[in-house]
Amino acid sequence: MDNGASPKEPAVRVVKLKSGSRSRKILFVVSLIILACFGLYFLKGSTFGSLLKRTSEKVFGVDERRAVEVVDLNAENSLNNASTVSSFETVVITDSEITDSETKASVNLYGVEIIDVIFDVDGPDEGNERIVLKNSSAAEVNLIGGSIQYLPTGREYSGIKKKNFEEGAKISPGSTFAIGANCHSSSPCVGVEMPWSESLGNDGGTVFVVSGRDIIIGANDASIVHRYNY
Repeated sequence: MDNGASPKEPAVRVVKLKSGSRSRKILFVVSLIILACFGLYFLKGSTFGSLLKRTSEKVFGVDERRAVEVVDLNAENSLNNASTVSSFETVVITDSEITDSETKASVNLYGVEIIDVIFDVDGPDEGNERIVLKNSSAAEVNLIGGSIQYLPTGREYSGIKKKNFEEGAKISPGSTFAIGANCHSSSPCVGVEMPWSESLGNDGGTVFVVSGRDIIIGANDASIVHRYNY
């Protein structure tokens, strides 16, 4: 029944959050973040941590500074010789550093020996001189990254001659690798794995197998794998 009175407005209830409630929420969120960080730290070595890391790398990519390959260079040799100490070489390569297949990094030439040097043959020496290597280990040896170096008798080490091993140069277990010396277009070396134009002096000299491509600086250079005096 309308008695002329105005209808009452609906009651409005205002609730004001205390400042302490907001502070507690912020503290709770911060605590959760700290606990999550600790959890990730302790789980980084676990299977779950590894899975999370691999997933992250697939999504965001891998930092090129962490793109490191560690190779056991003597693994097979160690299995055949208990006294052999395995060594590792760590190579870090970024896109800006990859220019060609050549590298100055030392390589493992374990088991490579010089077994013969043919220098003063009957008839012309051109095209007929040889340096013969042999792989005495039980594993194939990749020669890339190494070099053959020659010091004529009476010369200083500053005058040493060098030939880098070429792409694809390798020696199977027990096999030989012939390097032709004094090879020229007019007198090519036939039946060799790698030709070299350097002639071998008839007065003698020393030939070195070197696990790098830098010129050796003396008889005790650490990169010398094997030497042959003739």
